[in-house]
Amino acid sequence: MAKLVTYPDLYTHRKYSILPSECQEIAYEIGKALNSNSLEKHQIDKFRTNFGNLEPSCVSRALIEIRDIANIRRSYRPQEYPTSFLGRFQNIWKKLTELKVMNVESEAGWIFIFHGDGYLRQSGLSSLNSPPQSPFEFTSIVYRLNDWVENVRNKAITFATLRFPETKSDIISESAFFLLEQSEYLLRWNDHSRRLLQQQLFRPDVLLNLKDKFLKNRTGRLAYVLSHLLRRPEFDIYLEELALHAELPQVRAVAFDALLNERAIWPTGYKKIWIDKVYGVSGRERVTQTRHITHSLDVQNLLSLAASDNSAVVRKVAANSLIALPNKNIPEKDMRDLATCLSRDKSKSVRKIAEFYLNKVDTN
Repeated sequence: MAKLVTYPDLYTHRKYSILPSECQEIAYEIGKALNSNSLEKHQIDKFRTNFGNLEPSCVSRALIEIRDIANIRRSYRPQEYPTSFLGRFQNIWKKLTELKVMNVESEAGWIFIFHGDGYLRQSGLSSLNSPPQSPFEFTSIVYRLNDWVENVRNKAITFATLRFPETKSDIISESAFFLLEQSEYLLRWNDHSRRLLQQQLFRPDVLLNLKDKFLKNRTGRLAYVLSHLLRRPEFDIYLEELALHAELPQVRAVAFDALLNERAIWPTGYKKIWIDKVYGVSGRERVTQTRHITHSLDVQNLLSLAASDNSAVVRKVAANSLIALPNKNIPEKDMRDLATCLSRDKSKSVRKIAEFYLNKVDTN
């Protein structure tokens, strides 16, 4: 995940804010309008436009700052809501839904989904009747699928079922660079919610858009994100193009590795390993899963292309593949020639792997 840009904090006690000054200002303006029951559409539009420019990775921090700046951490109370002690005591005996759930205008729902009160987040989701218009909004709904309030999660499922299929592919594909990595840390959502997101991330139009983004230079843990995309076979058709034409070497490396070894590999978490049980010293080891990939490409040609790549990261994949490809109908002489060439590589790690292969062949 790319490092987030920070800004001077204008309204709270924090040393810095994840929100640009214009976002902080509109959040503060929204808070004052809600407090005086004077929220207007142009303020909502300004809120959506400014926050729509934020990266999806800002959502988790932004929702906290929005609540603090706009002071919407507690229940929003209409004017008729009793404020006296007696009035509050009498309302304890009323149904909570009658007491707290209020009607939220449709566009204002994009503000209330950030509210600190679960009933109002629920009402905000219920009021929405249009799909997300930015990656920030799409990711915000995904976070509501993981909300700590069950009713909010259920309303988010209803919204996602109806509106995610209507969301533009470029919005979902941009969100995917964050959500594919972050989804493993969302622990409250259920399998249904997870499938809803997966269905959208693997839409053909979204995958095509993602492929175009992977071809270009951008920040982030792209190799990690690409490996998670390869958990399913829908993206396999783009591996050759990524291997040959992606600007970033880590993307080319993952694509070449999948094609040369005919398998996708992705991380699923960590497992505990003991270093010294007597003293209670332990560590973590990465756990991975694999999936077989089938293709009709010329493996020998792919290996040559990887070995001649201008990045040592990709040439290292070629060197490792020499060891893993003894039964791919590649003439032994060609393999040896390629290994000899790589043994003179300017990268020490590539040279070491190629030398290991040559020593193994000579021993056998």
